[in-house]
Amino acid sequence: MLCGWTGSARATEPPKAERRDAEKPKVEHPFDTVRLGAWGSTWAGTRLEGLGSVAHVARPALDLELAVRRYFSPRFGVDIRLVGFPAMRDDNHGYLRGDIGIDVLFARWDGAAKGGITGVVGIGGDAGRYPFAGRAYPRLGLHARVHPGPSSTVEVAVEMLPVSLGVDGRVVQHRSELSFGWSLFQAGFRVSHAFHTVGAPERTFMIQELGIFLGVGLLR
Repeated sequence: MLCGWTGSARATEPPKAERRDAEKPKVEHPFDTVRLGAWGSTWAGTRLEGLGSVAHVARPALDLELAVRRYFSPRFGVDIRLVGFPAMRDDNHGYLRGDIGIDVLFARWDGAAKGGITGVVGIGGDAGRYPFAGRAYPRLGLHARVHPGPSSTVEVAVEMLPVSLGVDGRVVQHRSELSFGWSLFQAGFRVSHAFHTVGAPERTFMIQELGIFLGVGLLR
């Protein structure tokens, strides 16, 4: 009876491979995010007008944003962002931007304020609103996120767009963002500088933008 009971118990034990998988700790990625909201901003600077005149521009802007960052392995994930707003009248105030990239987790830490640092490499494109829009570009960036508490986040992101295709002249752009999250609430600040070299003789024009974001976020 004893031998028969022992054999029955062993027969019900899961295979070793399944036990090893069950014992593996789940990997928590500090960057998995779905964010939906709106940006209110103002942008100003100079642009080429006609054949050689310089025009000064200063306008407000409103954009809706959907940002998704999702990891599909312990070190690699996908970063997708759609930003834009339709034109309200017959002008170029409307805007549309789409970015996609691969996130690579460089470092992560645990503790009272767990977080991580990732790099992103990708491509994007935009159209409308800005004098340098109507282009495609590569993306290079760094993102750092910290969780000061179980329901709060602080994130810093910097990106560089070193070249642009499809637009006259050369465009180099820098984007920076500081964002905060508490439960589902998300808020942030954005600063952007674009340098557009165009014309004959060549001159460099600059557009700078400052924006505020409000929205909701779903964190893993």
